[in-house]
Amino acid sequence: MKKLTIILALVAFCFAASAQQMHLQSAISYMNKKYLNKAKEEVDLAVSSDKNVDAKTWFWKAKIYISMGQYPTNPNGYKWKGDIPEDWRDQAYKACLECKRLDESKEYSEQNNQLLNILGIECSNASIDLYNNGNYAEAMQKAEVAIKMYNESGNAKSSNDSYYICGLSAVALHDTAAIIKNFNTLIRKKTDKNAVYQTMFNIYKAQGKNEDAFKTATSYQKNCPKDYKAYTLVADAYLMNQNLDKAKESLAAAEDLTKDNPQVYSQLLCAEGGILAGAGEFQQAEAKYQESLGISATQFEANYGMGIMIYNRGVDKIQAANEVVPNDEADFALIDNLTNEAKGFFAQTEPY
Repeated sequence: MKKLTIILALVAFCFAASAQQMHLQSAISYMNKKYLNKAKEEVDLAVSSDKNVDAKTWFWKAKIYISMGQYPTNPNGYKWKGDIPEDWRDQAYKACLECKRLDESKEYSEQNNQLLNILGIECSNASIDLYNNGNYAEAMQKAEVAIKMYNESGNAKSSNDSYYICGLSAVALHDTAAIIKNFNTLIRKKTDKNAVYQTMFNIYKAQGKNEDAFKTATSYQKNCPKDYKAYTLVADAYLMNQNLDKAKESLAAAEDLTKDNPQVYSQLLCAEGGILAGAGEFQQAEAKYQESLGISATQFEANYGMGIMIYNRGVDKIQAANEVVPNDEADFALIDNLTNEAKGFFAQTEPY
C-alpha cells in the first residue's frame, strides 16, 4: 500500500510537471505567432499547474506580460484583444524576480535583466506622467518601484531620473525626510541637477545646519566644476559662515566661467547682486545690478533685484523706527529721520 502511494505521488508529480511544460510550450508557440491573448492564457495555466514553477516559465510569463502591456505601440507587432490588466507591470516584475531567484545557472540572466530594465522604463515614465498631473504621492510610489526595477536589472545609473522624481514629489508634498533621502542619494551619485543641490542647501540653511549646507555647496562645485551656479552656491555658503573674502573669490570664479556668454553673464551678475545684498554689501550689489543692466537695460532680473534691494532697505528703516521707544525729542527726531530715509528708499524703487 505504501509503495502504491509513492508511485501515485510520482505519477501526479510527473503529470503536473508535464502539464506545466505543455502549457509553457503552447504559450511560447502562441507568443511566436504573436497571439498574445492565447499566450497569456497558456502561461497563466503553466504557472498555476504546479507549485514548483521553473525559471524558464517565469521568464516567459514576464516576457508575455510585458509584450501585452506595451500594446499597441510594441514594435514587434504583437496583438492583444480586450482591456489590458492594470497589474501587468506588477505581474511581470514578480515573474522576473522569481526567474532571477530560480535561475542558478544564469541561463536567462541577461534576457531577464533586459525585461527588468524595460519595466523600469515603463514605471519611470508612468511616474513622470503622474507627477505632471499633480498626483505626487502616486508619482513617488511608482518612481520607488522603478528604482527597484533598475537596480534589479543592474542598471543603477538609469535610476537617477526616478530618484529625481521621488525628490520633486517629496518637495511638492513638503516631505523633508523624503527629499533628503532621495536628493542625498543623487548627490552621492554626482548628479548635475542644480535643483537638487539648491533644495538641499536651502533645507540645511533653514535648519541651521551650516556645515551640511556648506558640504552640499562644495559637493556641487566638485561634481559640476563648469557650472557657474555651483560657485554662487559656494559663495552663499561662505557668507553663512561670515567669510566675505572667500565668497567674493567664488563669485569671481563664476564670472570667469561666464564672461564669454553675455546672456548667462548678466544672469550671474543678478545672482551676485542678490547674494551681496543679503550680506549687507549694498554698494557692491548695486554695482553688479548696474553692470547687468548695462548688458540689457530691460532685463527683468536686474531691475527687480535692484528694486527689491532698495525696497528692503526702506523696510529695514521702518522696522528700526518702530523699535525706537519715544521718550524725548531726540527719540522723536530719530524716528522722523528713519521714516524719511525709508520714504527716500521707496521713492528710488520706482524706476525699477
